[in-house]
Amino acid sequence: MGSRRRQAASRAIPEADYHALDHRTATVAKGNRPTRLDMDSEVRAFLLDRLGTDDVNRIRVSAIERFGPERVPSISAVHRFVMSERAAAGKRKGRR
Repeated sequence: MGSRRRQAASRAIPEADYHALDHRTATVAKGNRPTRLDMDSEVRAFLLDRLGTDDVNRIRVSAIERFGPERVPSISAVHRFVMSERAAAGKRKGRR
């Protein structure tokens, strides 16, 4: 196992503990910088409520109409958020 893998493995959070953390804490614990959505729970909740109801572009436009462009991240950031939430939902349901 390489040096980076050993370091990453030593910082890993057990999956049960990860799901118990709020998302912002988990993001920081993984060593990543918190995203705009990690810091703005209202916009995050708005986006989560609309997942699966519309495409990413329309969800982002709706968010801009409600919160303004300064609070809503870029389309690529929203897309990354959507993809990570779908992946997390799949893991919670036992999918890989």
